[in-house]
Amino acid sequence: PIFNQALVDAEEIQKNSQNTYLEDFFVAFDAIKGDTKLASPDIFANRSLSEEITFDMDDQDVQPIIKEKIDESIVSAFEVLTRGQLLCIPMIVIGMLLIYYSYRKQN
Repeated sequence: PIFNQALVDAEEIQKNSQNTYLEDFFVAFDAIKGDTKLASPDIFANRSLSEEITFDMDDQDVQPIIKEKIDESIVSAFEVLTRGQLLCIPMIVIGMLLIYYSYRKQN
């Protein structure tokens, strides 16, 4: 619930903020966290991040790791999209050539 509420609060903060969403999420989380840490199993200390984030880490230690993971995900998504577009270009060219030659053949 704290994580979800921090997401909602960060969205609200974003309406009047020049910060990144992640920065505002950290602000929102800090405002409502109580004793909960970003490194808790319910938040970011889970199996998928177990090599980077441990239960005993402070929020200040976890924040740069989360930022790095987000940056890596963005780069990875961009590479997949770019690679996918590059693979589509030859297919588009082949399709255009087939249309051109079939049109030419008819005339």
